[in-house]
Amino acid sequence: MIINLRKIFVLIVATLCVGALFLLPSAGAATYDATGFWSFTITGAWSSPADADMLENVSGWLQINQTGDSFTGAINGDLEISGVIDGSDYTCSGTIEEDGETITVNISLTLSSPGTSGSGTVTVSSTDGGRGGGNIAIAKFTDPVGLYRVYISHITRDTSQAAQYPEWVDILQVDNTSNAATVFTIILYNDAGVKVFEQTYPIDQLGYDAIDIKTLNASAETGEILYDSPSLNFRLFYEYEDGGVAEFNLMESKASTVAFYFANAAAWVQYKGLALMNAGAMSTTVTLYAIGEGEIRSTSLPITIPAKTRIFGLHSEYFPYEPVNQINKIIAVSSNGQHLAGITKSTKFPITNILFTSALPAQFTAP
Repeated sequence: MIINLRKIFVLIVATLCVGALFLLPSAGAATYDATGFWSFTITGAWSSPADADMLENVSGWLQINQTGDSFTGAINGDLEISGVIDGSDYTCSGTIEEDGETITVNISLTLSSPGTSGSGTVTVSSTDGGRGGGNIAIAKFTDPVGLYRVYISHITRDTSQAAQYPEWVDILQVDNTSNAATVFTIILYNDAGVKVFEQTYPIDQLGYDAIDIKTLNASAETGEILYDSPSLNFRLFYEYEDGGVAEFNLMESKASTVAFYFANAAAWVQYKGLALMNAGAMSTTVTLYAIGEGEIRSTSLPITIPAKTRIFGLHSEYFPYEPVNQINKIIAVSSNGQHLAGITKSTKFPITNILFTSALPAQFTAP
């Protein structure tokens, strides 16, 4: 029988349910606070006899919530764990019946100073004579400092339906292409640029996650995602109640001039719109330029956008005298160098065709 680490923790959880888990008594106060997210790796897995396949090498992430000399948590987000602490030692053991055999699992961990890493052993034995074990190493994730960051420049609004029947669904999709687990932090802002939500999320090696952004905070209109691993990719998925869907990569914006490129090749486009976020730390004044046929056709009035907020609207709101088919693109310029992020919207009315794309940095000198 093959027992990987995920299965080991299934055994622990199952024995919790039947009351067969024996937690070693705590002998002293906990040395560290292990609360947070950790990566784990099992190495040197062995079995006796060799063909028993009692344990295999595996890696993933775990969450620990520590209270005094005890802790609870989860493995890879869906398997609960609990245990006791003696100083810097975290220990639990348990037994379970499987396939007519009794399997005993022992896990011991010791945290090293300053409490951000640790190591220990995992052992497994069965009444059929099989034994196995391995080394376990854990490392605590630190909250991302934001070596990389992407922006959510527009969280949709629902205007004609009750909250339980939204017009729009906004799903953040996250992919990890690395063989190591990692974390990312979501920060959301309201229409005044005030932070209304912040939370760090782990993601497994080669993992995928989908997060319903609008359920995190009802007042949020913009956001940013901080992460330190280049292996992460973020996509925003919109779905409209009448069947329209859109999906695009979120972009890291370090430009104070960005361009909105519309679906000019599509004959069905009747409206061209944009959402523009001031991703900087200071308020900015933005000017929009309507470009068509190789020239600036029109210039908007200056628009003030406070930090971490956004504007959104159709082309006619900013350029009321320009026919839609005369605008090939719109370029936005920040007056004081604040970073800008945004999305472009090409639409047929009623909303049967929608195309969203990300605004991109532009080489443009304002007149």
